[in-house]
Amino acid sequence: MTFVGVEFAANEGLAIVSVNWLTPRKKVFWPDSKKQSCYEKLLKNHTIPDEDSWQLYPIQRCFFNTDTYEKARQKLKKAELTSDLQSDESDSELLQSRKVRARKRPISESSDSDDLADTIALVSDLDANTARANKDFEKIESSIPRSINLPSPRTPLCENSDAPVDTNSSISELVRSPIPEILGSSKARNLILGIPGSSKVRSPIPETLSGSLTSGSSFSTPKINRSSTLRENSALESNDKLLSSIFYVREQNKLIISLLTQIINKQSSENAHDILEEIPHLPINNEEDFTILENYLESDDNLKKLVNYLQKLGGKDAISKVNIILKKILTNELASGYNYFGKRPGKKPFSTLRLNDAITPKVDQGICDNIILEPQYIVRPTFINPTNSSGSSDVDFNYDTDSSEIFIPDILNSVFNEYPTLPEKNNSLKDQLRHWAVTTSVSHSSVTSLLHILSPYYPNELPLDCRTLLRTPTHMVAKKLNSGEYSHIGFEKSCIQILERLSDIPDNLEIAFNIDGIPLFKSSSLQLWPILAQIKNIKSSPFAVGIFCGKTKPYPLQVYLEDFLKEFNSLLQSGLQFQNKNYSIELHSFICDAPARSFLKCVKSHTGYSSCEKCTDGGEYFNGRMIFLSTNKPLRTDTTFLQQLDEDHHLDVSPLINLPIGMVSQFPIDYMHNCLGIMRKLLNSWISGKLPTRLGSVNVKLLSDVLVSLKKHIPVEFNRKPRTLSELPRWKATEFRTFILYLGPVVLKKFLNIAVYEHFLLFHVGVTILISETHLVTFGVDQVGSLLKLFVDHCVAIYGKEFLIYNIHTICHLHKDVQKFGVIDNFSAFPFENYLSSLKRMVKSTINPLQEIYNRIHELNSCASIITTAKNYLETKFEHSNGPLHDNIQNKNIKQFKKLIIKNITVNMYIF
Repeated sequence: MTFVGVEFAANEGLAIVSVNWLTPRKKVFWPDSKKQSCYEKLLKNHTIPDEDSWQLYPIQRCFFNTDTYEKARQKLKKAELTSDLQSDESDSELLQSRKVRARKRPISESSDSDDLADTIALVSDLDANTARANKDFEKIESSIPRSINLPSPRTPLCENSDAPVDTNSSISELVRSPIPEILGSSKARNLILGIPGSSKVRSPIPETLSGSLTSGSSFSTPKINRSSTLRENSALESNDKLLSSIFYVREQNKLIISLLTQIINKQSSENAHDILEEIPHLPINNEEDFTILENYLESDDNLKKLVNYLQKLGGKDAISKVNIILKKILTNELASGYNYFGKRPGKKPFSTLRLNDAITPKVDQGICDNIILEPQYIVRPTFINPTNSSGSSDVDFNYDTDSSEIFIPDILNSVFNEYPTLPEKNNSLKDQLRHWAVTTSVSHSSVTSLLHILSPYYPNELPLDCRTLLRTPTHMVAKKLNSGEYSHIGFEKSCIQILERLSDIPDNLEIAFNIDGIPLFKSSSLQLWPILAQIKNIKSSPFAVGIFCGKTKPYPLQVYLEDFLKEFNSLLQSGLQFQNKNYSIELHSFICDAPARSFLKCVKSHTGYSSCEKCTDGGEYFNGRMIFLSTNKPLRTDTTFLQQLDEDHHLDVSPLINLPIGMVSQFPIDYMHNCLGIMRKLLNSWISGKLPTRLGSVNVKLLSDVLVSLKKHIPVEFNRKPRTLSELPRWKATEFRTFILYLGPVVLKKFLNIAVYEHFLLFHVGVTILISETHLVTFGVDQVGSLLKLFVDHCVAIYGKEFLIYNIHTICHLHKDVQKFGVIDNFSAFPFENYLSSLKRMVKSTINPLQEIYNRIHELNSCASIITTAKNYLETKFEHSNGPLHDNIQNKNIKQFKKLIIKNITVNMYIF
């Protein structure tokens, strides 16, 4: 096996390695052990490198190779003390083949001719080395000025001395100091050429060179007599004198630069000390000290002093300079009382202060000259700044900003434009993190990890745990039911949090409720039954009043509704107290689907006899389903319901009778489940129903192609685009709504029988009128009732008796609910269904889902004002960054965005 001597790259030194440790790409593996004994053991045993734990280091060359470790040690020692090293010619071959090659001797003793040939080769090498050294020295010598006047120079050899030196001294005089003696020529060469391991040698320079460095002197290369045989030692000695001189000049350069740096730093510290003694302690935190500073700056001389001091504060560009200056001079508490123009109530103008003159380019040689920023330093604002009537920006003071204008004089103005979307309230970093955490549904562990990263930089502002940041409740009050647990959040508390976000509140609040169940997991029977509420006469989102979680419906119903009924009855009597004003509460309705209505009212479900909630039609069991053939039966009333005159309709007494509510009139038919359920049934009849209404497979395929072709023409206001009929089982309610109101009359005309098509148009026209206030005024509710009854009556002739199920029957009663509540969107379950989906998304674990939802709701409520405020101002999304810019906005402080949101108005751009 072979031991190889290598020189590491970047002057890291010499070492012995095994040939097994070398790689073909001029790198070597090095063991991870730091002990010399372990290294020698691995080396002697030629251990194969462990590529996972051993480190790779680049090498510059291989000097020798030998078969024994003792010989390798001797050669390494010789290489460190002399220049007897192997050339680069065999390095690459050794790395590629890892074969042992015998090192060539400089001088052979075999014959006179061999001796002469080797001598000529050595002289040629020395001549080339000397030429390279001369060239390097000329570069170094030319870079040093011959005469530098130092403000307060010191001799390099007396650097620590306090004795002054003549200020007219020049560089040539400084370098005439005594030169130490060097011990050996080979060591000097190693030291200059940067041979690894040689840096340990610190030999002085010979005295014979003490007079060679004078002003205007130059060095000449020692001449070599090629006609005679040269000895290696004499040639090396001449070459080393030159290299030693270069080394000395380098050291003198370092000393001079160090001396100049000390002088400049001393002058800067003296100037800073003078200015800081004359002004109050920085940063200023009160108005009295700020007035003293302003009075001090009334003098132009003092103003220039401050400018000179501010220049020393640093900053990579003009923007960072302004930020550093403001942070140095003013505390954030004092700065919050100012904005740039001072046109906002309670704000003082910063632009009129003398401190502003010290920052902006109004003083000669100020820190902000009229210089255009380099493109890489121009950071344009993300949002369009709100402006006052004069067109100038007037945003609160904040010096932690990245926004800038193109010209330096306007930078200070842009420093005040941190939060243009929230001009009335600057949210803290803590509030912004809370807003981000609750709106993005990020996990608690991720938020906690982020807080651990940020907390050292904001120790007094950010907590270490996300539960502290998000104000997560520490406990939940819940009561046991037979089938699960119920937790009451509270109607009054949730309603007040909604009102806090509003500016215009009516004197009476109309409240609609929704109770429905949703499964939480696909592989479990666990389900959620929340009590949701919404204020109908103001624009607001639903909110949770209470939540039940269990494996079946909440039972007993009386216990489930107990807390809700007690609190709401109290509010109906006394009203809601908010901001020293009492608001009356009115019950609008209970908006639920058919199964939930029958559960709450304790009546028969939609599959039973006498299950119609609006009339007394008893129904008929036909072909495996309950059908309702009549549309002219007597109607039910609130009074007859309370008296329970139809015993076949009632199962028990509903707890809701304790509320002042009409058990028939205030339980409207939800059109989301009713009308859109009918549209689903019609489509299923056309695709897979009975003849003659069923379409052929070819027509179904053509109809699907037409629907897909309309996708590109559907505007952004529609949440979902049309899909093929093959995905009909997965269509959502909004897709059925789009079909019945817009697409159906257009695409069905060419495919349906004329009778079937016109029957569909009865349904389409009826729903279209009921959804529009304008159409209701034009045609009237009674006219719509007649259309829908005609639709139900003709269903038997077209689709058969089995088509008249509960959903088809109840649509003829829909116009009565429209007479009481207005258009069908006023009592739609769409908002509640959307909120149910958001509740389901809050659950991330099968363990304690009720506790998890309870905590998430309280976290959302705790930062609801931040979310609402952010939505009330202009918002831009999706910056345009992948296409050309118009010539008028090139190199200007303007940005383009793909989406613009102003409150509830959205503008999208898809073509650029």
